[in-house]
This record gives sequence, structure tokens and C-alpha cells, in this order.
Amino acid sequence: MGKTCRVCGHDEKFKTFIAKDYFLGSKDEYEYLLCPICNSLSIGEVPDNLSELYKNYYSFSPPNKISRLKQTAYKYILNNSNFISKFLCSFLTQQEDLPIKSLEPVKLQKSTKILDVGCGSGALLSILNDIGFKNCHGVDPFLESDLDYPSGLSVKKKEFFDLAEKFDLIMFHHVFEHFPNPKDVLTHIYKLLTDNGTCVIRIPDIDSYGFHRYKENWFSIHAPFHLFLPSRKGMKKNVRDSGLVIKNIVGEQLIEFFFYSMGHELGVSDYERYGNRRFVEKHGIKNIPPLHIKNELVDAKQRLNHVKKYDLCDWSTFYIKKA
Repeated sequence: MGKTCRVCGHDEKFKTFIAKDYFLGSKDEYEYLLCPICNSLSIGEVPDNLSELYKNYYSFSPPNKISRLKQTAYKYILNNSNFISKFLCSFLTQQEDLPIKSLEPVKLQKSTKILDVGCGSGALLSILNDIGFKNCHGVDPFLESDLDYPSGLSVKKKEFFDLAEKFDLIMFHHVFEHFPNPKDVLTHIYKLLTDNGTCVIRIPDIDSYGFHRYKENWFSIHAPFHLFLPSRKGMKKNVRDSGLVIKNIVGEQLIEFFFYSMGHELGVSDYERYGNRRFVEKHGIKNIPPLHIKNELVDAKQRLNHVKKYDLCDWSTFYIKKA
């Protein structure tokens, strides 16, 4: 594909950004195109070695064990949708909690047939399986081979487009934007979704404060792994054209997201010696990362409330059903 918006197909007069690989730390440069029609962002050219780069991707690490307390909270949240479940969600403030929080409105049943697309080693599915949702399925084409767990959970090395069976819940947790063509994905979602099923798509939000403030240094560009980042306008059109409808959009924002982008603005990769992501994953965000000062943490806390109030979060969750 040449210089084309992967969301709406526009093919001329783009504003361009040069984003660097701050995740793996190579700092290789990649051109991204900002569409003047739908305001979505697309990579100019997919690198030939993308499959090789995925071999070092974090989602293929073995699933981590979660505490008994957190498992109990997760179980209540997913088995109930009431003021208590929403109250419990307010205490879940780590990045690993966000997928569970995104499923709270779905009202899962024990029999719900669940598909996690691009599931990596199956970390989320392992949690769901352990708390009683046994009809879980996961696919990821970048796995070295199929994974079979003692619990009975099986994760397949398989392409999403090779699937033909139907599912009650299809999940894309920061995976949708890794595909080369969003329209093809949405069309296949329509084919695989049961009539009353739900598709949950969590993606970076290009309409966020983060992108407007940090531009090419916004951590959620995640070059070169993110091949497109749709605006809400672009997403709504693609969903509608596929025979689907967006039922709700919910923003996601954590304090550390600001610091990830701030680190990139300083030219520091996520996992360098003083990388902000490395520090936060080890110490949490209550401590100030070494490249920053107290006032920046205070500002980030104020900014957190501000972006939530005005729906300018770095990430958004789309709840999609058949029209």
C-alpha cells in the first residue's frame, strides 16, 4: 500500500510525522500520515521485518499470577453489573486491570463464547478461565506454536481471518490497530459475531490530549507496531459501513501514560536505564520517575481528571454490536 489513509482511503496531501521506536529501543524512524479527511493516522509503509520485531514483543511472556484479592474482585466485577461492581472498578488503577474493567458492562454469562484476538500468551484468557468462564478461545499468528494450559485453556497460532465459527464476545485489546486494514477486520467481525453478541475494541484515541500535546512522541503511536490509529469519526464510518453499530465509547487514562509520552519527548526509550515505563513497572507511579520532578507528578494528577472530564483520554473502548 502506498501513501494512503488506511481508515478512509484518502491518498493525497498528508501531514507527516516521524515517530521513533521507543518500545524496543532501536529508535528507528517511521513515517506516519495524518489524514486531512478523517483525521486518522496511518503508517506510511509497513516494515518488511515486522514479524521479526514481534519476537521481542511483551505480550508473549508467560501469564503472571494475580493475587487472591484481585482475583476475587475480578470475579465479582465480571459476574455482576451493579453499583458494587462499578465501585470495585474504581479501585483498579493498574494497566493490567483495564481489560477486566472494560468487560464490566458486557454482562458475561458462564456459557458466553469468548474470543480474544491477538491474545499473545493468553494472559487475559487465563484469568477469565480461572474465575469460571470456560468457553474461552484465543488466536495469535505471531505465537511460535499453539499453547495448551493445564486448566484446559488452549491458545492457537492462527490468523483471525481463518476463523469461521461464531462468538458471543469478540475482544481486541490493543490489537485492532495492528492489522493492515480496519475495514477487512470489521467485516470479518460481522461474520463471526452472534446476533446478540458484542465486540469490544480497545485502541489508542487519536482525538486525545496526548496526541495533540506530544504528537510524534505520543507513546500510543507505538511505531512501527501500530499500522493505523482511527479517529472517532473514521471509526464510526468504518463500523457503520460494516453493518455494525457503536453502542458506547468509554475513555481510559492512567497517570503513567503522561510520563511515557514525556519520556519519548526527552528522547528516552521505555526500557532504557532511566526509561519511564521501566521505572513505573518496577516502582509504580507513586514515586517520581528519575527524569522528572514533584511538580510534574502533581500536574499529571490534575491533568488526569481534566482529560477524563472532557473525554480526551489516551485510550478508548468501543462497544460494538450488529446494527
